[in-house]
Amino acid sequence: PKPGENIEAFVNDLIKANKITIFSKTTCPFCAKVKELFKSLNESFVVVELDQIGNLNLKKNKRTK
Repeated sequence: PKPGENIEAFVNDLIKANKITIFSKTTCPFCAKVKELFKSLNESFVVVELDQIGNLNLKKNKRTK
């Protein structure tokens, strides 16, 4: 979120705007497996890397079809 932005509203907007939103940590092996699963299913998803929240590292993964 941007400075001063309501975090709850930010999270709710992300969830509403995307079919799949993953809240993850870059070091979590289970999170990595879930991301790989959705890639293998050719599903679009957004990832919020919680351990990089200072940068708010949002990644959109597009379907390849």
